[in-house]
Amino acid sequence: MYQNIEFDVDSVRDDSFYSPWGGHREIAYYLVETTRPKKIVELGTHWGVSFFSFLQSIKNNELETDIYAIDTWEGEEHAGKYGDEVFEHVKGCCHSFFANQKYHLVRKLFDNAACEFENESIDILHIDGLHTYDATKNDFEVWLPKLSEQGIVLFHDIASDVDYGSKDYWNEIKEKYAHFEIDHSWGLGILFPKGLEKYKILVENDFEKTLYLLKFKYLSQLKGIQLEKAEQLIKDKEILIRKTEELALERFEIMSRYEEEINELRYNNKFTRIKKLFKKN
Repeated sequence: MYQNIEFDVDSVRDDSFYSPWGGHREIAYYLVETTRPKKIVELGTHWGVSFFSFLQSIKNNELETDIYAIDTWEGEEHAGKYGDEVFEHVKGCCHSFFANQKYHLVRKLFDNAACEFENESIDILHIDGLHTYDATKNDFEVWLPKLSEQGIVLFHDIASDVDYGSKDYWNEIKEKYAHFEIDHSWGLGILFPKGLEKYKILVENDFEKTLYLLKFKYLSQLKGIQLEKAEQLIKDKEILIRKTEELALERFEIMSRYEEEINELRYNNKFTRIKKLFKKN
């Protein structure tokens, strides 16, 4: 459980670790490994950090899970607008690393895609679209009938220091159902709005303890990387200072030579004028 998981996509995009979802990748991996869902649906995929985390667990654990990424891949007010390069990246990574997994990329609005899924057919639903209160509430209510009897819903961007309506909706909805939550990487809420079988399995496996262990593991790794970068910046700064000093010294030496040459030239010119003056006299 606590081994370092290698995510295949890091070989082509190494900044996933630092992304808003980066601190939850191993949590998602462990959740899939433990609950072994038959169908996962993600609402809002963007660059695919969470999607590839689910897929990595499906692949490594040799699961027959169907997984769907639903997104327009055009962006919105929180993610910003972007072009087809994001979708092409997701599609390319799926083809390169997960060709044998049952993934589906659905370019539709969430509400329009809902009719394609049967009721009580989704085991894990990940809501990570527009982070307003109304949009998050709508996504949950529209897709709740599609959730299986033991289904799990993930909400991203629910941390107390996040200024999104998704946080407010999470604080409201979590009072009604069993749940877990963690506050790093913009926060992740894990809700059990129907049956409690999977919840009990996770409790028996010390999932809450695992959440915090994975949180501190991630934050420790992040601080270590930040420290390495800071040390490298200091080294780079020292190198830059040394290079600047060397260049300044070199410039001083050049200017000194120029000054000597100019003085010598002035002396020679003055001496020549004096010689000419004596010749005239």
